[in-house]
Amino acid sequence: MGSATAARKAAATQAEPSAEAAGAQRVLAPGVSESLAAFDARLLADGQITLISLDVLVEQMGPRWPMRRLQVEKHVERLLARELTGAATFLKVSDADYLVCQPDVARLSGQVACLRLVREVLDHFLGTTVRAVEGVFEATALGAGGVEARAISVADLLAAEAAEKVERQRAADLERATSPFAVSDGTSVLVSCTLESVVELRANSVIGYRLCRRVSVAKTGEVLPPSQIAGLAGVDILRIDLATMVQGLSKVRALATPPPSLIVPVSYACLSSQRGRTEIVDVIQEAQGCVRHGVIVEIFDVEGAPQASLQEVVASIRPIALFVAARLAPSPPISIRHLRGVGLRALAFECPPAQSDGEFIGWAQARIRMAKHVASAVLLYGAPASFATPPGRLSELGATHASLRA
Repeated sequence: MGSATAARKAAATQAEPSAEAAGAQRVLAPGVSESLAAFDARLLADGQITLISLDVLVEQMGPRWPMRRLQVEKHVERLLARELTGAATFLKVSDADYLVCQPDVARLSGQVACLRLVREVLDHFLGTTVRAVEGVFEATALGAGGVEARAISVADLLAAEAAEKVERQRAADLERATSPFAVSDGTSVLVSCTLESVVELRANSVIGYRLCRRVSVAKTGEVLPPSQIAGLAGVDILRIDLATMVQGLSKVRALATPPPSLIVPVSYACLSSQRGRTEIVDVIQEAQGCVRHGVIVEIFDVEGAPQASLQEVVASIRPIALFVAARLAPSPPISIRHLRGVGLRALAFECPPAQSDGEFIGWAQARIRMAKHVASAVLLYGAPASFATPPGRLSELGATHASLRA
């Protein structure tokens, strides 16, 4: 087995060696050099060939290493065969060194995969992964004289590993969010989410998107009305809220450019519980990174909420939101006095379908008049398309923002 340079041995005493730590030069086992011809020089130049070193394991095992060497070899090669896919290959070049070539993945992604493997090996045999970063090098030269490799920036490696964990979690969250699930009464429901543009009426400019959720019975496609969703158990409502947000963020990330803002609907029932609030705040904070200006949190099912409790909920959300709004049912209660002074900047209404222009004007004026006693901004969602031109028609009614029905 080849030995590390003096600089690398010094770095091995640190939990996270510096990026400037020396590389490694390995003496090949007999008969190995002929096999190196299979490794493409272009892949070597692109950093897609990684040297895995088990020096830490050899060092920690000490005199036990000769007796455990074959066991370690079988374990490592079993892991490599399991983890490497596509055109990836590996070659054992000495007692404790392996070359891994991964032409189908980017340089850092391949190196992170090797780091995970070293972690698994060290954890299996030593019960610790603290020095795993010392076992991953980027191969720079292959030849009859041996293998040369350079140290990888630990900061870059760990940052890439953290980013991959985030992406894997996002993929898992999205899969869960788009899968049917059974609510407390046994009905299997499906949550879907679309993006809808919201316009500031006076400037006639798009402020961003709102997340529009749809909850349906998985077998029949029947859409559950808001009143039925509000009657579900708290754990079901929380899952619906989170599924809406996760799907919405996935769609926002797919946009060519981040939108100015995002209106995120959240139920009062979830925000008024500590567990629900914690989970929702986590996603809202993640959403902040997907928009240019901020996230507008829109609370619904507030009609019967106690004023003191609602004030507490708004205060807990306001520090991480552009501002906090509330969405009322199309037919709100006669009085919404309990919403005054709780910190709401806007009230929103979902416009009923199938109204004539005259019916809509009467409906909208009554609600806008009511809302103005509580908040400075009034949003009308799904306003009739006939009000699209000129946009001032909605503004004249007293609305400040709107989305238009397709």
